[in-house]
Amino acid sequence: MTNRKIALQVLISFSLVVNLCAVDSAYSQEKKFDPKKANYLWPTNSSRLASATLGETRSAHFHAGLDVKTWGRVGYELYASRDGIVYRVAKGPFGYGNVIYLKHEDGSFTVYAHMDRFTKQLDHLVDSLRWEKRVFVFDQNMEKFNIRYKQGELIGYTGESGAGPPHLHFEIRSPIESPVNALITNLSVKDRTPPQFSGLAIEPLDKFAKVEGKKSVCTKSPSRLRRNYNFGTIDVTGQVGLAVDVFDQADGASNVLAVYELELIVNDKILFHSRVDSFSYSNTREMFLDRVYELLKKKNKGYQRLYKHDGNTLPFYEVALPEAKLNLEPGLHSFEIIAQDFFGNTSKAYGKLHVHESEALPEVESHWYEPVKLANNQSFPEDLSNWKWQNDWVLPNSSENKEETPLLISIRSLDFFKPHETVRLLPKLEQVLDLRMFNSFLINLNDVSIPLYRIKPGVKTVIHTSNQLMKVEFGKNAVYDTLSLSAGYYSNEENGIETVYILPEQEPLKRGFTISFLLNESYVYPEKTAFYTYNFRTKRNDFANSRFENGYLSANLRDFGFYQILTDTLAPVLSKPRLYRKSGGRWIATLKGSDELSGINYNASRFWVNDEEGILEYDPEEDKLVYYHPDFKPNRNNTLRVEIIDNVGNKRIQEFSVRR
Repeated sequence: MTNRKIALQVLISFSLVVNLCAVDSAYSQEKKFDPKKANYLWPTNSSRLASATLGETRSAHFHAGLDVKTWGRVGYELYASRDGIVYRVAKGPFGYGNVIYLKHEDGSFTVYAHMDRFTKQLDHLVDSLRWEKRVFVFDQNMEKFNIRYKQGELIGYTGESGAGPPHLHFEIRSPIESPVNALITNLSVKDRTPPQFSGLAIEPLDKFAKVEGKKSVCTKSPSRLRRNYNFGTIDVTGQVGLAVDVFDQADGASNVLAVYELELIVNDKILFHSRVDSFSYSNTREMFLDRVYELLKKKNKGYQRLYKHDGNTLPFYEVALPEAKLNLEPGLHSFEIIAQDFFGNTSKAYGKLHVHESEALPEVESHWYEPVKLANNQSFPEDLSNWKWQNDWVLPNSSENKEETPLLISIRSLDFFKPHETVRLLPKLEQVLDLRMFNSFLINLNDVSIPLYRIKPGVKTVIHTSNQLMKVEFGKNAVYDTLSLSAGYYSNEENGIETVYILPEQEPLKRGFTISFLLNESYVYPEKTAFYTYNFRTKRNDFANSRFENGYLSANLRDFGFYQILTDTLAPVLSKPRLYRKSGGRWIATLKGSDELSGINYNASRFWVNDEEGILEYDPEEDKLVYYHPDFKPNRNNTLRVEIIDNVGNKRIQEFSVRR
């Protein structure tokens, strides 16, 4: 072995030891960290009003901090909440925008996000580091610069970077960087307002379950008498779960906040009790299990489950008995739900469940047949997305089928190596397909073949259409629990747009999956073709980062749903050139840049003023391109030149003349 290889191995081993020691140190500090004993300073002079709290529902994660109201303005002072060293700084158009991470003596952190700007010292340092590499997006560990702030010292100014409207996002993190409820510390807000219930959801959880006679999630609005809410009597059959849409408010602000504690009592027994003090970023997507994902996806409503869903590892649940998945004896049962904010303000909701005897499922006629092959370029039955799905069963619910038209279910029993079986089901019987014994089904509906598959945790699964045009790959850790899904594609007869579907939309994923689709000769510009998520309700397309290789269009996706395959050949549009001076005295040049389909690739775009290239910054909220150069001072007459590129490579180069 050469000396160079030996030195490299020693270096790798040393780095590994150093990293392991750092991890051990962080976990050791984690055990000793007590946020109740630390002294924090309120981080801004904008207000002492909370506009968001820990654990609130967001589109794909829990809210991780305390938001402070800044009255729709930028530029309020930001202070170090504790003595600390600047641990990390980041700048970018999305997420936290301009953000500072301070590390404190006990190993914990405070985070200050959506800032307008840092102090001059830190601004100059960050800009010099960005200028070295000519990059807009910046995210770097800064400990080596040994920049320290005392508690109460100015660190910057509030803003709206990353996500508007203007506000401060403030976090306390433990030594292993788990978000901690800031209200556990000495920080406080005025709150004498009790939580408010706005809805109850009842979910059917087994193949026998019905709510108000239907096999779908049912929502109820409450009647109210002071702090007490009543959801009345609900008819149910089989096993069901309860969830509530409930919110809190602090004094002086109209913003909706998360409740701190929830408790479910059924027949005078506590079955469930949750409290939100902290969580790990590694399981923040388990919000999809803590909430009723179907209602979050379709209605943007954050109904919090009053039972612990399979696969949920969140640390919120002080009591989560198996009986919280309610499988009650026939008769009348009472329930009580208690919601409490951090300051002890409490509201209660009541109701009754009228449980009926489960009906026996209708028998079905079975026959043995040869395998049914998947149809290529199949015509998609649009009601497939309205079927009732659970992990272990599926209820076809086709409104287009006449009562006398059967569904033909071909079952491939790969687990038991049996021949294919076709089951004849009449839709009017509301027959449930129990999928637990099989790896896949093939449903024939209106002469269209629809595949159903079983995906299991710990097992890598690859799905192909019979013609090998489409492939979907799931890794070992893709799902929280065994689930049933359907995957395929169809073409719109009117416009020829091909749409890939992976259903059900109401099932969350633990990790992403990869989809590949073979493009035919009709795609004249395959390199400018991509997958776009499609929302039937809003008719909106959103670009999904795609790649074209060896004839296949591929993408790594995080959510089930519908993805249209579209080609974008139009370059972005530029307009509205401006020159002006910011509040810090810095001159900037701006342009409006927009792209209707794939969106702007700001990392690949470039910006010159008077033949001096600067860093192109991008503000997605306003579709604004910003020119940054550390020595920029405009002339009386100026030439702005931009080379702007969208996410599939369409380019526009354009010049503008602007007077100061």
